[in-house]
Amino acid sequence: MAMGKQAARKLVESETLSISDFRAMIASARGTGRMSTLNPQFTLDQTCDIFERALEGRDGAEVPKALRPDPYSPSGRLKPTRDALTMSNICRDCGPPAKAPAVSP
Repeated sequence: MAMGKQAARKLVESETLSISDFRAMIASARGTGRMSTLNPQFTLDQTCDIFERALEGRDGAEVPKALRPDPYSPSGRLKPTRDALTMSNICRDCGPPAKAPAVSP
């Protein structure tokens, strides 16, 4: 099972992962033989190809910005960048599985 949507969003919004980290996630997900979580019509390898093309030409040390000020918000609300959606999708499909919540006896 892949990472959940909220966990992926929080990880991306923390702005702690670089482009190299995302490339490593993609590389580790290859060859698993499973279908994409985001779109089960595609294999994970096909989705990894799409993700790699999205990161093509970017510096490995770059840490993508996840949020930016909304120019139409009078209160200065932050909204996700285009990179945030791409990076959260990489986390959802290629990232480590979400940890199951601890169960109390």
